[in-house]
Amino acid sequence: KSEGNESLKVTWKKVKASKNRYVKGYAIYRSTSENGKYRKIKTINKGTTTSYVDKGLVTGNTYYYKVRTFCTSGGKKIYSDYSDPASMQVLPGKPSIQVVAANYNTITVSWKKVEGCDGYRVYRRAQGVFSYTKIATIRDESETDYVDKTTKKGTTYYYMIAGYHNGRKKVTYTDASNIVKVTALETLYTPQNLKVTAEQGTVQITWESTEHTDGYIIERKTANDADYQMVAKVEGADITSYTQDNNVTTADYRICSYRKYGKKVYQSKFSEIVTCQL
Repeated sequence: KSEGNESLKVTWKKVKASKNRYVKGYAIYRSTSENGKYRKIKTINKGTTTSYVDKGLVTGNTYYYKVRTFCTSGGKKIYSDYSDPASMQVLPGKPSIQVVAANYNTITVSWKKVEGCDGYRVYRRAQGVFSYTKIATIRDESETDYVDKTTKKGTTYYYMIAGYHNGRKKVTYTDASNIVKVTALETLYTPQNLKVTAEQGTVQITWESTEHTDGYIIERKTANDADYQMVAKVEGADITSYTQDNNVTTADYRICSYRKYGKKVYQSKFSEIVTCQL
């Protein structure tokens, strides 16, 4: 079994020397060809052990193993015949997706670099579709993220990746990574028809509601401001008015919609600027 990280795991069944006693241990041998010379790489002095991880191997190479049991008599080891050979190719370790970030019009998938991989394949399926489709092949081993620009707003997607190694004769692939679920964000629209009307000591601000929003952010800039300052964060997609106490003669106003996903708040583009004078 390939353990990734330049290692293979060799397993076997426990062997009894008698009805109530297991053999003394096992000797493990390795070769780079089935009929080549086998060299002993490990002696295990416990008859109930059933596995050994062989480390420091070369990714992409195939190794062959034999195991035989031994008992002791008069201080000497007595060995059984060799097992039949078993082989396995060393594969890179399985990649792990660390972050999937949804932004408007794109989804970014990020993972940790896997030693021994020459690149990665990115797979995706949409909610309600039961098979994955390869959407990208990353041929740079140092690249560890992919931006998916083919998403549909409001659709939930599932992503997984697999690494690959270019061997001398063929390409080998790792096991698939963990699967991560994410929903593509729906478009945030800029509120339209912003109106600002000055009344005695107050400013009445109105606008048209938009879809897919949690609320609105109103900003104002006066002659004393270097940049726009937030006047109010209005919660509720259906709210279309706000009253502000006023103490200036002239100010520029603008508005945007916002929506919160997880811990992040996204904003639409701001509206056209409307100037209010008392």
